Amino acid sequence: MRWIALAANQGDKQGQADFASVFLEGKFAKQDLVEAYKWGELASQGSAISVAAISGRSTRDAAILKMNADQIAEARKRVAAFVPHKPQRSELPEPAWVKKIKLNGISGTPAKRFATI
Repeated sequence: MRWIALAANQGDKQGQADFASVFLEGKFAKQDLVEAYKWGELASQGSAISVAAISGRSTRDAAILKMNADQIAEARKRVAAFVPHKPQRSELPEPAWVKKIKLNGISGTPAKRFATI
């Protein structure tokens, strides 16, 4: 979820489409139709033939069928207010594989050292 959120907030269309699906389905986060519409609409902007744009439109359309006028208005405000965010290094999650790295030794001469992991 954290990687999807980071990608979506940076303006990545696939991340936005994935985030829209998460909010529409309510599987990994609480169902939120306004957020599903917002992220679906953002993903749909741009190329008409990209998988993310098609998925975004589909999610947006599925969400809007379940929304009332106030929710639609709020979702459209959120779309208009969206500004991509470049995360700071401290905001990035550590990949799972990093925890599995173990230094087993260092070999070689001072000019040509290498680590065994």
